[in-house]
Amino acid sequence: MSAGIAALTLAWKKHGLSPEDLKEREDGTLAATERTLARETSAGQEELPVGEEVELRDVIGRGGMGIVRAALQPSVRREVAVKHIAFEGSDHALRSLLKEAWVGGSLEHPNIVPVHTLAPHESGAAVVMKRIEGRSWREALRGELPESARDPLTWHLRVFGQVCNAIAFAHSRGVLHLDLKPANVMIGAFGEVYVVDWGLAAGVEGAPSWLAPASAISSVAGTPEYMAPELATGAGKRIDIATDVYLLTAILHEIVVGTPPHRAETVMARLLHAYRSEPVDIEGLPAELGAILHRGMHVDPAQRYASVGELQAAVDAFVQHREAGELVEDARREIGELEATLSNDGDETSVQREFGGARFALRAATEAWAEHPALPELTQRLYEPMVKWALDIARPDLAESYLRELDVDSPSLRGRLADLQAAEAERAKREADLESLAEDHDLDLSGAFRRRLAVGLGLLFLAVNVAMGWLEREGIHRFSYTEMWATSAAMVGVFGPYAWFKRRELFRNRANSSLYGICILTFVMIQGHWLVCIELGLPFSQALGLTPMLYLLAFGAVTALLNWRFFWSPLIQVPTLLLTAFFPEWTYEIVGVGGSLSAAMVGLAWRGNTP
Repeated sequence: MSAGIAALTLAWKKHGLSPEDLKEREDGTLAATERTLARETSAGQEELPVGEEVELRDVIGRGGMGIVRAALQPSVRREVAVKHIAFEGSDHALRSLLKEAWVGGSLEHPNIVPVHTLAPHESGAAVVMKRIEGRSWREALRGELPESARDPLTWHLRVFGQVCNAIAFAHSRGVLHLDLKPANVMIGAFGEVYVVDWGLAAGVEGAPSWLAPASAISSVAGTPEYMAPELATGAGKRIDIATDVYLLTAILHEIVVGTPPHRAETVMARLLHAYRSEPVDIEGLPAELGAILHRGMHVDPAQRYASVGELQAAVDAFVQHREAGELVEDARREIGELEATLSNDGDETSVQREFGGARFALRAATEAWAEHPALPELTQRLYEPMVKWALDIARPDLAESYLRELDVDSPSLRGRLADLQAAEAERAKREADLESLAEDHDLDLSGAFRRRLAVGLGLLFLAVNVAMGWLEREGIHRFSYTEMWATSAAMVGVFGPYAWFKRRELFRNRANSSLYGICILTFVMIQGHWLVCIELGLPFSQALGLTPMLYLLAFGAVTALLNWRFFWSPLIQVPTLLLTAFFPEWTYEIVGVGGSLSAAMVGLAWRGNTP
């Protein structure tokens, strides 16, 4: 210890300092020396530009050299906070107060307390600023958090992020704070975060002209528990943005460890700890967070984060990775439940439900941190069993989709999938062949159309034959083969175009094609029948009486080739043929009734079938 203090004292001597220059306030902060403040303002030597008077009320805060009171600013009728020095006649304290006011007034940012004006006071001047209804961050770190703070670490890191925003803004204006600590951060009742106490601020490039540069610092000032090495030695030439980065990291140390980094019984011991700033190695701390603390509080400013933004980005990445870690654990738990369900031969609904939950959790973890080291293993644990399960239940579509999600190729699973897909393709082909065969022999296809056609032709056939019989018996007209051919030609002329127009419906499958093929063949056979009868010299009426034999063959072929439910149609032609032999004078009527009844039986056989 003594050797370390000797080294620190020697470092002070290099900058013209000695232990006697240390001025410790009541709150434990080391105040800047008179010669440092004198560079920035000549308060007390010229008239201060103070504004309106305010109505002072109760004391709401007290510091090493200042008192904060509630007050009323009459001109705008608002509650404000007023800070003034604790005793009169101290140019040193007044200069520090004015510097804080000027710096705060020049930095307009949501996380920096707005300074409204200077008000007259018996101590010289008072700073009028926004009144914050809340408490210091130091109190929040050592007391209870708001009800909304479910996770203390996350809550404090969000406050830390807003403090970083304020300091990054100040740096953009060339201003260093140099006394960052939880006690100098106020948290409002609604979560507002404000960085306060800019009394030790110094300037770098871009700073206001009235603010002394950090390089001119020639005293040890700040709070030893958080102090950077260059502050502990008063080495102004080494003080820059990296110094505030150190202070912010020291606050982060208190957030995650529970204490400031430089803890010791005496001021000198704390300063020595800050001067050494040995690497942080805290047992149980996440490696990523430990690395942030080690770099941010490195003894060499050049080795720290180059900016507050870099420090904040590192902390944000840690938060993201921490949240991702929680999501990974959720995914691990969900996958474990899925594995239990699979091992217990759970039903498909249970497996799909468990899988959906596990996949959602894994995707959430992946979106949070795609490079998390546990994700490849969890992906394998999730999808490989699901591929096997899908193969076991013969679902190649599911197996293929799960297999695509695997990061590692599995030849054995791909082989099983290929075998299953081949078997499924063969099964699908057989089913298609069977469906095609069934469709080819499905008499229900176009059934309603055939019913209407059969009944319509049957009625037409009956009407024509009855009319012909009546005309012959009445002696009005005797029909011949020529007229039958003319009638046949007319039927071809009428029904031919109709059949061509309806060909897709008439010939939808093999059953329909067979049926209408038989009809066409029968029509051709009848024409041939007329020729044979002419050659044999048979009268037309006798030739007509033999046509039931052809109808018998036609309807019999329909019954034999298509379905036995048509058997009534050929049976009706047997008595028709016999009746024409016994009652030749009624041949036309008998043939007409027999033909129409056979056609009607065909229609009845399709009753109730779908179109």
